[in-house]
Order: sequence, then structure tokens, then C-alpha cells
Amino acid sequence: NKREISRKSPFSLNGLKSSKHTNLGPFCVFEKTIYYTVSTKNFKGHNNLKIIKATIDDNGKITDEQELEVCKKSFSAAHPTISEDGKKLFFSSDMPGGFGGMDLYVSYLTVSGWGVPINLGNWVNTVGNEVFPHYHNNKIYFSSDGLDSYGGLDIYSVDDDYTLENVINLKYPINTPFDDFGISLIDENSGYFSSNRPTSKKGDNLYSFKLRKIETESAKITGIMKQEGIPIANAEVQLLDMDGNVLETTMTDANGNFVFNRQPDPGRYGIQLANTTDNSKHISLSLTDEVGNVISELQVNSKGVFVFEMFALDEVDELSLFTLNDTDPYMLDLRGIVYRDVPGDVKAIYNIEIQDKDYLELAYVKTDENALFIAEDLPYDARYIIQVETGEQNLKVAIVDQDNNIIQELFTPGNNLFAYQHIGDPTELTSILDNNQSTEIVMKNESIKISNIYYGYDSAKLNAEAKKSLSKLAETLKNNKRLTIELISHTDSRGTLRSNEDLSQRRAQSARKYLIRKGVKSNRIIAKGFGWSEPLIDCFNHECTEEDHAKNRRTEFRIISN
Repeated sequence: NKREISRKSPFSLNGLKSSKHTNLGPFCVFEKTIYYTVSTKNFKGHNNLKIIKATIDDNGKITDEQELEVCKKSFSAAHPTISEDGKKLFFSSDMPGGFGGMDLYVSYLTVSGWGVPINLGNWVNTVGNEVFPHYHNNKIYFSSDGLDSYGGLDIYSVDDDYTLENVINLKYPINTPFDDFGISLIDENSGYFSSNRPTSKKGDNLYSFKLRKIETESAKITGIMKQEGIPIANAEVQLLDMDGNVLETTMTDANGNFVFNRQPDPGRYGIQLANTTDNSKHISLSLTDEVGNVISELQVNSKGVFVFEMFALDEVDELSLFTLNDTDPYMLDLRGIVYRDVPGDVKAIYNIEIQDKDYLELAYVKTDENALFIAEDLPYDARYIIQVETGEQNLKVAIVDQDNNIIQELFTPGNNLFAYQHIGDPTELTSILDNNQSTEIVMKNESIKISNIYYGYDSAKLNAEAKKSLSKLAETLKNNKRLTIELISHTDSRGTLRSNEDLSQRRAQSARKYLIRKGVKSNRIIAKGFGWSEPLIDCFNHECTEEDHAKNRRTEFRIISN
């Protein structure tokens, strides 16, 4: 192990070639090879950093020192760290082609040595400096003064995967308004880092840390599986990640109930029967709470996997789970009311079916006791057919706004069928090319919901599905160079008014920042937070489930100009 050798097999650094102009920098060891940084003055009198590769012999002495030529001598390369398998070398450099200052790069080991360095991209690198990378357990820890920080250099982590998008600030007390850098982990719970925070000893000092483990009651994933309404008993069920890896296996009981005991990180997961056959059709899966109440009905994909999203628990006592739909990014939430003469004069619950212009079902919902209904995530089409399933006659339907004020009374040819022409005033229409290069007719200044943009409680972090939907919006904006939009984010109804206004603004800003990183110019995106003022579901006057709260935590956009 590259981190054990310095403790189990001591070696001396005294044999390193040095002079009064040379300073030893951070180093790492892999098997019997050491990589370290030296600082020397170049011919212009400036300091240059370079990476040295050397061998540790059987007596613990340093031999065969050679400069690692990963960039031209007129530029710096520093702070090497090696992946656990020894196949990837990460380092910092100011070589041309970066985003500014020092950037992080990776080189892959080939049969002829280390390959051409690859920049880690603008998810990690900024116009500032990204330095002191440290590889541990498939994560890259590094310091930056260009990312959102407490001030100065802060320490961050990012998963070593193909996206490198989930950069995380390690927060206080690791990070402060001063320079915090050079982290090195001993194990999962302890390590060291450097900081120039004020102490009795001025300058850079070395700090140790140990993670405090807080015991919490383990959350569980519970559900029930049925086939044609009959519980599937004594069947093997698997919990999967989105790469198809099995995370846990369990068995259903005699009533079709199952329990997964693990508490996965926030993300997208799947559940499937371990042994499927041609007879495994018409299977349904419901996720339940701790007392067996159904909280979400999952949909099965073409591979027979039931997919769901797990949000961060944060301060919430239960999991927030609901079905994800891989849909067009432009969505509409339709609110309406059934009445006879004036809105509010009917106190009844109706089934409502909403169809497109070709009479294909888009949604099937129930009204509340006041005959109000909402159909979520409808495709942004021009025309809808709304049917009230009842034997009553002479009913009317109107489309209403967030405050239940009538926007439009609907035309009916009879038989409780109502037509809604969504596209209204022609002067407000605009034509855009969507992310598939298809023409969409949309209305200016109308809130268009972006599918799958949801957040954990008290969180502004974008999950993988949110990034996928925003990427589609980014393509649309790049296809329409003069399009200007307003991003609007909302919170649920918990917490204070001020804290929710601040939180929603952070959510809008995180979506805006993502679009900018995808190549959209910043002056084309306005970010606004509306706090809890425009809920999809009224949780002030009604008791809401965790799923209801999650649906209120969303982001929409409006077209301002084109």
C-alpha cells in the first residue's frame, strides 16, 4: 500500500539531491517509487516547480532521481499523487490550455511511461488555483481559491469518475477564511492538513483531525411487491445502483413485504426480482413507510427494474422517495376546478382524465373535496382534452392559477368533455429549437417546469437527474442564441420565511451556475428565488407527505425575450 510504506518501512530523505535554491515539496510513495516536488529558480530568476521520480532501495535510501517530464521546463508541475492501483498520476500545473492559474491534471500509465496529461475540466478547475491533490479511496482531495469558499484556499473532494462534477467543500472546521491545503488521509476517519489560520505559531502549521462518528438510527428501504394484485411471497429481491451493481439482496415475506437495511447515499437506485421469467409480468412495486403505508408507486423500465430517487436525509426523519420520469425538459402543471355556476359551489371528488389532441391519456388524477385538481408534468403541448368521469350533467371546468383565480373557462361539446387551448395570446408566442432541434411553440413569461429538478431538504445541491434535465435546457439555449430566461426556484413550506427565500435563491443560483458551466453566457440567465410563496401543493392548510414537500422544492424557467 502506497500510504503504509512510510510508516512500516522507514526511509531517509537525506539522500535527495538539493541545494540552497531547492525545496522539497509534497510527496507520495507507490511500492518502491517516490514522487515529490522541488522548487528551483529558473534562468529568469523565477521559481519553477517540477516533479521528481526516484527509487527507494532495500536499505531505505533514495536513488535514481529523474525529472518527470509531464510539461515543458518553462512551466511548473507539482504535488503528485497516485491512485491506489498505481495507474493514474494526478498533479497540478500551469501549462498552457488550462482555465487559469494552476490546474489539476491526470496522466495514465502506459507501457512506455506516463501518458499525455489530461485537464480535469472546468468542473474542478477555475480561473484561480487548484493545487495539492491527494488521492484516497477513489476520491481526489485538493485545494482551490477559485471555487465557492470560506476565503483563501479551501479543501474540496471530488469522486474519481468520468464526470468529475460532484465537487464538495469539506466545510468548517477543516476550512476557514484562511488558507487550508495539503490534506493527507491516514484512513477513512483521520488525517492531516496545513493551514495558516491564526495560532500562537505564525505561518503555515500542520493540523491533525479525526472524524467524529455520530450513531444514528439506520434508515431502511421498505416496500411490497405484487403480481396482478397478489403479493409475491418468498422471492429474492435486489437493490441496484444505476450501473446495475447489486448493493443488497433480501427476501419478501409471505405478504410480499421486503426490507433493505442499508442507507444509500442520495442518488438514483433500482429494485428488481433476482430471478425473472416470462411469467414475471404485471408486477407492481410500492415503497412504504415504517408502518406499511404506501408512499410511492414505482414504474418499471424496459429491463424490469423499478427506479426511484433517494434524497439526502439532512434533518428529515424519513426517506423522500418518488418515481422519476425520463421526459422532455419542458413540462406544465395544469390546475383546474369543477363547478356548476360559480367556482366553489361543488363539494365533491371526481376522477379527471387528461388527454392530448390525439386522445392519448396524459394524466389521471382526482380532485380534492373542493373539486380542485392538479395534473403535474404534462408535456408542453398546445391542446388538451379534459374529461370529468361522472354521471352528473351541466358541470363546468375552468383552469385556475396558484391562488385558484380563474384563468380560462373551458369550452365543452357535452358529455363532460372539455377542451383547453393552452397557447393563448399570439403576441406572446415565440418559436424555439429544443435540445433535439425540434421546433417548440411556447409562451413568454409563463412558468415552464423543468422535469426532475428536485432538491433534498435544506439543500441546493443538484443531483444527477437535475443535471441531465439542465443539460437539455443548456442545449436549447445554445440552439437559440438570443433567448434569455429567468430561472425560478421554490422551497417547501417548512422553516422561516427569510431562510426559505435565501435557500430558494441559492437553488436558482446553483442551476444558473450549471448552465454557465455548460457554455451558456451568464447574461442570458437571471436567477430568482421565490421561497415558499408559490407551492404546487398547499402544505400550509393541509397535512403533507415528504413526497409532497419534495415536489414543492423545484426549479422552473420563463422565457423573457427571444
